Amino acid sequence: MILVVDDDPVMVAQVCDALRLHGLTADGVTGPREALAWARRQPPALVVSDVVMPELTGFELRRAYAEEFPERATPFLFLSSLDDPASIVAGLDAGADDFLVKPVAAEVLAAKIRVALRRQHRRAGTSFRGDLATLGLPALLRFCEAKGLTGYLDVFAPERVHTLRFSAGRLDDGEAELDAILGLDRGAFVVHSLPLDFGDLASRGRTGPVPILRDQQPVGRVSGVRLHQRLLQVQTELIGGAEPVIITLVTIGGRPHWKQRTACPPGLEPAAIQARLDEQHQAIEAQLEDKLAAALTVTETPAPAVDVNALCDAGYDRFRARDYAGAIAAWEAALALEPNSAALAVNLQVARARAERPSCE
Repeated sequence: MILVVDDDPVMVAQVCDALRLHGLTADGVTGPREALAWARRQPPALVVSDVVMPELTGFELRRAYAEEFPERATPFLFLSSLDDPASIVAGLDAGADDFLVKPVAAEVLAAKIRVALRRQHRRAGTSFRGDLATLGLPALLRFCEAKGLTGYLDVFAPERVHTLRFSAGRLDDGEAELDAILGLDRGAFVVHSLPLDFGDLASRGRTGPVPILRDQQPVGRVSGVRLHQRLLQVQTELIGGAEPVIITLVTIGGRPHWKQRTACPPGLEPAAIQARLDEQHQAIEAQLEDKLAAALTVTETPAPAVDVNALCDAGYDRFRARDYAGAIAAWEAALALEPNSAALAVNLQVARARAERPSCE
């Protein structure tokens, strides 16, 4: 279902009618807050929104939607009478997939929507959500690198959405984006892991009919919890199969420390699976201190004299304090221990560039 948002009820009706004539299902609301309430009942396939509206602008609606539903990759199209380049750029920077200027032909709008939906379907994959308040950006970048992520990381800053793209765990030309967000200490994020691109094999693919498989969206969640000055990573995901299970894994410094498996009834809708996954994840977070405090005191082995994770965290703290020389020293020491870390290399590039700016004081 496509959700149309405009404070003009006549425009809402016209757009919905036009989309239905082109074979698309649509529903409309006359305000951003109504749109958020609508989205709480069911996730829209795509949102078409005006920009200039009372209470919240379309840009603010996009940010509010992303903050409330960070696990969703819902395409957004802005449809507005604003035609100046600054407004269009602001809309795209706010996370929109496209910005169309009124008036627009119905067939063009329908075609743009179909393209956005196809693009969203192609990039659909496993996603994890969290907040930088509990899992700092350097630790998050190291996670993406260690897991060999091919996909992208969306960070929802107050003014816009910043996207860092990864290929096999390596950051793709993300220095400018990283420069803008490395000092953030809070904000929602979503890690998107993309499926393999089989474009290079297309000419050798099967030409006949293929079996129809059930389209099932993987779900998951990752976060961090600080306990006795240590950062614990909590990762929960669904493992499918004939007897699907929800698994939560708690790691410290990359070492598994606690694992919980819970059976998940087969045949549940994605929303029900996500609810069960969230419930287990939050329960584990709440139990961590009670379950692990004593165990850590008794069984935790001494940390190495030089710890890469500690150096990364120290560099991050220095960077946020605008002590760029201290950040550089910490990250150089970490890079000496892990010379193949692309994330650390980019961190250093950003810190060195900041250190050279006259306005950094």
